[in-house]
Amino acid sequence: MAIEYYSSIDLNKNELQNAVVQNLGSAPGSPVEGQIYYDTGDDTIYFRNGSAWVSIGGDITGVTAGDGLTGGGTTGAVTLNVVGGDGITANANDVAITAAQTTITSVVNASLEIGRDTHNRIKFGTDDQIIFRVGNADGVKFKASGEIEAGSLDISGDADVDGTLEADAITVNGTALDEFIQDTVGAMFSSNTETRISATYQDGDGTIDLVVDDMTANDNDDVSVANLKTRLAGGFGSNAVTIGDSNDVVTIGNDLVITGDLTVSGDTISANVATLNVEDKNITLNQSSSDSSSTADGAGITIQDAVNADTDATLLWNAANDKFVFSHLIEAPGTSIFTNLDISGDVDVDGTLETDALTIG
Repeated sequence: MAIEYYSSIDLNKNELQNAVVQNLGSAPGSPVEGQIYYDTGDDTIYFRNGSAWVSIGGDITGVTAGDGLTGGGTTGAVTLNVVGGDGITANANDVAITAAQTTITSVVNASLEIGRDTHNRIKFGTDDQIIFRVGNADGVKFKASGEIEAGSLDISGDADVDGTLEADAITVNGTALDEFIQDTVGAMFSSNTETRISATYQDGDGTIDLVVDDMTANDNDDVSVANLKTRLAGGFGSNAVTIGDSNDVVTIGNDLVITGDLTVSGDTISANVATLNVEDKNITLNQSSSDSSSTADGAGITIQDAVNADTDATLLWNAANDKFVFSHLIEAPGTSIFTNLDISGDVDVDGTLETDALTIG
């Protein structure tokens, strides 16, 4: 068998120069481990491992799931070259995906992190949380419960809280809220020399005490007893004064003196007094601005429980007969009690008239 040499061996450099491997249109039969050939059909060099031919050059234009690309050992790199604008490019260490992606709908990984570098990234590795890391440390945490956890949270715009805002401490322009309120309230009153109100913050219970010290108002605002008397005595001009609402009961703690007229528009006047003194020598009943004869019947005086709890004594006008009707007997000075007295004409007795029975006519 003739041996043809297409290459040379340089023993000085310990290398095979210009060597050409076997060129075939398909894989050779009866391959052995370590065999190499060049496939002229797809312009690829193949290497035979223990069980299959493995491509060691050219472009990878299609990968079937489960093929399990190998190469580079445990620490080396596999170069993936995709041709034809598939949206994927490769280098020695990773696979880059073009920015405009419209078909990816889910990326799920228990340790997923996205960011510029290890110091600035977003972590999804904790259940029900999204964690922003800054300076290689966890920063703001957004939790599925709605809670935001952060060492500090700086909001440069407006904050709109529809629910309850709960905080261990709130500051306004760097000042604690309770101290800010104290300073604000104190500034409102401390400059007013007339009110003399001072605000003191109680750090123990978080309250603010307002202290009135020697309050003195001007003549228009003074509500002292003396000044109030003077103002009331001056009258109210044409303005009516109402004390209380329509359903209020107004109580006067001591004497009430009315120098003008007293008009009562209610239905009942109750005088719960031991003594009732009336200066007027004539009391008018059934008074009206017009003819009130239609309502005069029954007008008079009633003494409640005069006899007992069930019997009153009355002096009432009988409009039908134009006379007074007494409910009980009458005793006049110098006379005895009489049960019946019917005088239809004149009786003129200048002296003594005494009789057990007298019948005339």
